[in-house]
Amino acid sequence: MEAHFSRISCWIFNRPVPPMPIDAIVYYESSWDVQTNTYVKENLQKINDALSTYPSGYCRFQLFYVPQPTIQEFGTEEERLQNLERKAALYHNATSPFEGTISCALMQDKGHEEYTSQRVMTFNIEDCTEQAIITAIRYMAALADNFKDEVLTGSGSIPAKYRQMWQVDLAVECKELYDSVDDWLSGKYEMCFTQPILKFDDATHRLWFVKNNGELDEEFIVKQHDLLAQAFYILMWNHPEGIKDSDLYYSEEENNEAKKIRVDALKKEFVEYYKIMSPDSYKDSKERMLIHYQKQINYFCDKENRNERSIARSRIKTAFMEHETKRVHKLFAEKVTSYYAFTGKEGIIKAENIDPVNNPNYNRTTIILPDELKINIIKHNANKQS
Repeated sequence: MEAHFSRISCWIFNRPVPPMPIDAIVYYESSWDVQTNTYVKENLQKINDALSTYPSGYCRFQLFYVPQPTIQEFGTEEERLQNLERKAALYHNATSPFEGTISCALMQDKGHEEYTSQRVMTFNIEDCTEQAIITAIRYMAALADNFKDEVLTGSGSIPAKYRQMWQVDLAVECKELYDSVDDWLSGKYEMCFTQPILKFDDATHRLWFVKNNGELDEEFIVKQHDLLAQAFYILMWNHPEGIKDSDLYYSEEENNEAKKIRVDALKKEFVEYYKIMSPDSYKDSKERMLIHYQKQINYFCDKENRNERSIARSRIKTAFMEHETKRVHKLFAEKVTSYYAFTGKEGIIKAENIDPVNNPNYNRTTIILPDELKINIIKHNANKQS
């Protein structure tokens, strides 16, 4: 088997409807390459688990294994011919050799939604190494996902890259994917987020999930006391060092001046966020308004009210999980949630702590906040002292 991509051919063609599902990658069994057939079949579940956590945020891909048509017994010659005709239409379109290939349908570009044929991307993966096979599957998922973005946000015309797939050198295009196959299959990779996921809306004074095109999607945490939970999340986001549950309260018995300073600073910052996001119920009296906000935050941060904070963390986690599950596979939603939600033990939002040096695609603007919601008093004081 080839240790590189010299045997992988790529092309895009049109096939008649009924169409393939947009979220399916189909492997059509080879009639002679038993080694590739066996590898794909035996690792199908592992590949699908990895595909379901594909780190683009918009992939729902699943790999399907389609065997070669088997010889069957039929009562009449007419039944036999009808069955062959059905399989030929489903698996063996004359425009492409559906054998030893992976295929994925591309979203119809603008202006061609009513076409009676469907654009399908196909890679032949016979006689390649296992590493090359996995890389080709990952690359196909990425291309199909990017193509969807081009259709939804671009001019609607097909980019040259997709019109000239036969010219693509996978050894160059896929070097990073090729080198990380083992980590990808085992799930031991760090996800990099480049698309905004949350945005503060000035009109509603609330955090909203963001669509891929930048428009507001749905409000973040639409439940009782959601405002306090949203302000709590902004506080956590602004402190990548982490805020443990015990960082939110202090008693004189502790006799720890450094901790007292940190608790006071965090609560002061928390009050500011809550005040900015709150309705102007107390405009008649700024003093009365401030006392109200401080009372709310003091109650929330009290040592005896740990359950209040646990409920807020749970609502934050549920909000991410429910929103992502509507868009992507549940396993991917769980992965995203693990990066953006947090526990009281360490209080760290993992998405904030991806190393931007080793992960150059990482962008800290995945949560869009105005300057007044980026206070971080502790960091400000530390910079002043230094």
